[in-house]
Amino acid sequence: SRPPQVRASPSRRPFPRRTASPARDSDLIDELYKESMDRFWDRFGRVVARTGLTPNMVTVAGIVLCSLNAAAFPLHRSYVAFGLLAGLIELLDNVDGAVARVTGTSSLYGSYLDAVTDRYKDGFILISIAVVSGHWLAATAALTGSMVTSYNAARADAGGRRVGRGGALRSGDLDWGILGVPVRQAWTAIGPEFREL
Repeated sequence: SRPPQVRASPSRRPFPRRTASPARDSDLIDELYKESMDRFWDRFGRVVARTGLTPNMVTVAGIVLCSLNAAAFPLHRSYVAFGLLAGLIELLDNVDGAVARVTGTSSLYGSYLDAVTDRYKDGFILISIAVVSGHWLAATAALTGSMVTSYNAARADAGGRRVGRGGALRSGDLDWGILGVPVRQAWTAIGPEFREL
């Protein structure tokens, strides 16, 4: 005869081990509308590609324009002009990827160049804002956060964990701050009148 089976008491039953769920693209802000946004930017990519410009050329043009805008800001000190130009220049960050997709020229070097120039652009913009506004502590904290984000993504990739980049999340990191530059100047101009009401 078979030995009697002993059933574990529910209170003594071991808890199942929880495993980390894999990261899903839909969990990331930049992936929510990535497909539709890619189609939108691919139209511009086709137009740019017809001019003979390569994705890397667009990337380099972006950092050159960004550096010129940042250098000019302490001279004219117009928050509106600087913010609008910075926002328009940041749009090139979407165009280089679009050109690479429509021409089939995506490469690891291009991705690396894009990531490196993004960090330099962050630095140019934040340092320029600090020079004009005097808010060095806030600019340093923002720049440090930008660098840490890239470092964490690199470490995650090295560990075999895919981390999404680009799109709205990447643009949102700095573009919301850029949007606040002209808003700040507008509030400086009209804010006292509202406070008197």
